[in-house]
Amino acid sequence: MLEILLFILLKMSKKIYLAHRGSWHGHAIENTLEAFEHTKNRLSNQLHGFECDLRQLDHKNPHSWIIFHDETMDRFNKTHSSINPTVPLTGNQTTGKIPTLKVFTDWIEKLTQPIIINIEIKNGSKNGIKILINALTTANKHQLVKFIYSSFNKGVMNYLSSTKQYISYLIKNMDDFKQLNITDQTKAQFIGISHEHATPLIFEHLKKIKISAGIYFKNKNQYVTNIDKVINNDIISCIFIED
Repeated sequence: MLEILLFILLKMSKKIYLAHRGSWHGHAIENTLEAFEHTKNRLSNQLHGFECDLRQLDHKNPHSWIIFHDETMDRFNKTHSSINPTVPLTGNQTTGKIPTLKVFTDWIEKLTQPIIINIEIKNGSKNGIKILINALTTANKHQLVKFIYSSFNKGVMNYLSSTKQYISYLIKNMDDFKQLNITDQTKAQFIGISHEHATPLIFEHLKKIKISAGIYFKNKNQYVTNIDKVINNDIISCIFIED
């Protein structure tokens, strides 16, 4: 049993593990500072950081960035639908707040240990994304954070591809992958896709163009059920788990 455990840990050490929207199950609300703080306190060889969702709330205001996944607040507040960072979030028998960019950068400035943060940009203007990257880069004054920027939005990715940032493409299925027309010349860290849509055909194509995969799992149970496929697949370099 010990030999099997050591073999699994060795395989896992070659991959990046990120908590999807932070570590929040049972004790916090996704995409909040509490979830990020809990991730930071649990960093190890099996947890290297987290993914979070940023959106430009007002396209006329390039400084209006917040961390929030949904397009409405319906899942977290029964009386408010429109996203409002001043309105409290409720869930998991706890409450929380939507972090603004300023709140997030203040948290980053106080970090004292290395961490990987995948920034998924839900939407944003060109100028807004420029301001976002500049704010995060400035906050990372001690160079403890490795940021990886990604998006499903092709306009956002077109802009990110022209920057000097670490990027990854997000796709929903094989059709999305074909439309990307990616070659091995890209600087993408990985191609992100949900476990349900990560077919052998996609892995085959990724191998040809020498780009790895980032796989999203719904929860720990789904990951544990498929752990042998994950740790033995060298194409998979990054694993996202709702932790």
